[in-house]
Amino acid sequence: MFHFFRVGNQAARNQLFTAMIVSIVCIALTRNPWLTGVSYSSDGAPAMMNITSQWLDTYRFIAWSDVILAAGFSLTCTVGFDVTVENMKWASRKMSSSKPRLQLKILASLLSLSAVLGGILALQPLPFWLGQSLTENAAGLALASIWPGLISTAVAYFGSNARAAIRALG
Repeated sequence: MFHFFRVGNQAARNQLFTAMIVSIVCIALTRNPWLTGVSYSSDGAPAMMNITSQWLDTYRFIAWSDVILAAGFSLTCTVGFDVTVENMKWASRKMSSSKPRLQLKILASLLSLSAVLGGILALQPLPFWLGQSLTENAAGLALASIWPGLISTAVAYFGSNARAAIRALG
């Protein structure tokens, strides 16, 4: 399966790397207190901040950035695109010689639906089991920063494969 969906693998790798960079840069630029431990008020005196409220703003920015980048990678990734299209055409002919387009339609619709639902999931608030650990320690915050990046990687994977399935149809 790894070689069957080559364009999806490439888009997912690109998205995973970019999601890591976006998360690190966003956390560093927002001077998130879980990195520094202390935040400074306008007069320069150290002041404790509500970690959770500042983190949620950073989380929303990271999630939207990751989903937008995943959509971009799924629409523009060309490495292995033609090979994936040919693989899909070959597999649909192998499954049914009388109606090969039916399998491609089903594959394209399922992959497209998976990409859209993954994008919606990435933009939703954190799951309960991740959100619960946010208030406890910095490890929960680090784990929460990984969530939208992983989900958006699936968006890039499914989206680029859906694009290849649509191309195989027409």
